[in-house]
Amino acid sequence: MNVTDKAAVKSGEASEEEILVLAFKLDKEEYGLDVDVVQEIVRIKDITRVPKAPHFIRGVINLRGDVIPVVDLRRLFHLGETQINAKYRIIVLNIMEKRFGIIVDDVSEVIRFSKDQIEMTPATVSDTIDSAYIKGVGKAGNRLIILLNLMEALGLSKGEESEGEK
Repeated sequence: MNVTDKAAVKSGEASEEEILVLAFKLDKEEYGLDVDVVQEIVRIKDITRVPKAPHFIRGVINLRGDVIPVVDLRRLFHLGETQINAKYRIIVLNIMEKRFGIIVDDVSEVIRFSKDQIEMTPATVSDTIDSAYIKGVGKAGNRLIILLNLMEALGLSKGEESEGEK
């Protein structure tokens, strides 16, 4: 999928009973984010390391003159090290007026989920990803999409802006 801006990602508006999710792959699983936070998807660029950054910050990129921090979700979720190559993508997000990118293996598609297609996640679902980082699991046919709560994962929850550094 070659998406360069949010308008191209957002194919229509979701109703009150639906959400639009950008699905992507990380390791062997599919994850999803609400398309409202997606700004654009770009190819991997030169990532400049930042000294003393948290372990999950891969570095920063220059995106048309803006310096954007890049989060390595594999590091954040303790899934090992990302061996960056040309197939990987950076999804640039804007959450609570903070812009940053996340490295993903591949971007799949935009999926429309109705509320009844989303299940809450049991607290003991994963031994690597904190269940607070997961909003739920979307059912798309025989596929399961893990819906991420990056605000919580990165410490961007309201009232907890400074807890993102570990």
